Amino acid sequence: MKNTSKIIAGLIGLLCVTAGILLAFPDQEKATVSFISSQPSAIAVTDDNRYVFFAVGDRIIRGDLASWETTTDQIPDLTGNNLSGGVDGMAIRNNTLYATQSDGDLIVVDLNDITAQPRSVNISTGTLGHIVADTSGDPADDQLYIADVANKQILVFDIGDNQVTATIKLFDQFDSPIEPVALVFDQRTGSTNQVYVSTASGLLFQILVGATTATRRAASTSP
Repeated sequence: MKNTSKIIAGLIGLLCVTAGILLAFPDQEKATVSFISSQPSAIAVTDDNRYVFFAVGDRIIRGDLASWETTTDQIPDLTGNNLSGGVDGMAIRNNTLYATQSDGDLIVVDLNDITAQPRSVNISTGTLGHIVADTSGDPADDQLYIADVANKQILVFDIGDNQVTATIKLFDQFDSPIEPVALVFDQRTGSTNQVYVSTASGLLFQILVGATTATRRAASTSP
């Protein structure tokens, strides 16, 4: 399942990078370029489609989508001082990059001071996975939604409070807890924003922003 999640992350990342490049630089001739030599475990693109971040081992590498090169300034390696651990998910909100780790830590990187030492917050006793940020921009909605794979739940992390403010369990039709795999934030106009969660069992869940429970919406079907 871990390998499957990383493959999914890689495919999603490739689509995100491609879309970002096409939108940011539509009048430029595209070229084939390799920012990294290994398969990334997570990927994120800045809101202005200028920079892309790849997580590889204990490093988060920044690439410049205008020059097609890695940048001179890079995030320090994630080693020591509670920073060590593989990265399984990344999200960006308001010039801050958030990365989840396999040891239950949330890494916080100030993109305005990228060479400064990242900050680490322990929020789980086990592996964290995919992460999405509330993209509405409202200071009152400065939440991250994080897949707590080890404990089969979703963590709601309040950025302003710097802590987990809610845990949302995921249960199948037999009331058995199931493992979250991927999350998508759905920003809506005129209605409540939502988070969709796919799971290892094929079930899809919907979480309304502000809610503390998840609604099971669909099950996977055979092709």
